[in-house]
Amino acid sequence: MKQSVIFFVREESFPFVMGEFSGFPNMKVKKIGYGAGIIEAEDAVLLQTIGNAGFLFIRHIHPVDHLASTLQDAIDYAAGIAHLLPTAGLSVQVIDLTREKREHALRFGILDHPAFAGHKAGAEGETVLSATMTEEGIYLGVSKASENLTPRAGGIFRYAFRDETISRAEFKLTEVFDFLPLDLPEDPRAIDLGAAPGGWTQVLLQRGARVTAVDPAKLDPRITANPRVTHYPGLSQDYLREHADERQFDILVNDMRMDARESVRVTLEALPLLASGAPLVVTLKLPEKKSLKVAREALDLIKSEVDVIFARQLYHNRSEITVVGRKRA
Repeated sequence: MKQSVIFFVREESFPFVMGEFSGFPNMKVKKIGYGAGIIEAEDAVLLQTIGNAGFLFIRHIHPVDHLASTLQDAIDYAAGIAHLLPTAGLSVQVIDLTREKREHALRFGILDHPAFAGHKAGAEGETVLSATMTEEGIYLGVSKASENLTPRAGGIFRYAFRDETISRAEFKLTEVFDFLPLDLPEDPRAIDLGAAPGGWTQVLLQRGARVTAVDPAKLDPRITANPRVTHYPGLSQDYLREHADERQFDILVNDMRMDARESVRVTLEALPLLASGAPLVVTLKLPEKKSLKVAREALDLIKSEVDVIFARQLYHNRSEITVVGRKRA
């Protein structure tokens, strides 16, 4: 039975996604808008197949159960299946890929329909009614949030700059914590490799950590003034050589600007510093050319010594992917 799935990706990464699909010759892939495409295949569990395939550059997916030709058609379809949807734990998520900005019109058109009078819907829920609006029509589908890769529409995590924001890079680590809540002990000890100017250190501090920030560059004065921060003003490689016999950290983060494979090697060198089972968050910087090849090589390298639980290009990643893993016991 032919099935269809909508997927979302950073627009600039679309060629890399197509490269990943080269390993799935039975899938037909077509672009349907900025940063979005549709997959068709004779696969009764296509959504699960895509979700389990380990794509690095797809950040969000949802199934297609119906293609509506108009806004009213979409509302009528949703109303017709309302009795099949849970009255609690429901989320109606809409992405408009056209320039008409009709997200609110469709979302509230659905939720204000009498058929949904007994439903309580929030931004995130266990069950999701997804709608992607394109020039060709409106693609609708129902799934579990866990099947969509992320719980938010289009995989979009938006954060506002605040007075305490050190840098935009903070949003990458914040997204990781929001998407994959990492189990940390009380008063955790963290090491931040390539910390300057201190955005990731800031995120760790907000989660109650004491942080060793490693970077030869200066940190933001608000970071250096924090008594819970120890700044090592040198290279990560030097710090690791000087502290090779220590085992003191509950989490390691690494956002260093270097070749992805070299960054992984530095991370692996730091493993003896981590407690057993401690999480790691590493950003792999990718080149303009051969990004998929470099990403796969770096991922294979880190998998040789770390239990990887997540590897994907997040909403706040640019030419990079984020890897989350745990030190093996």
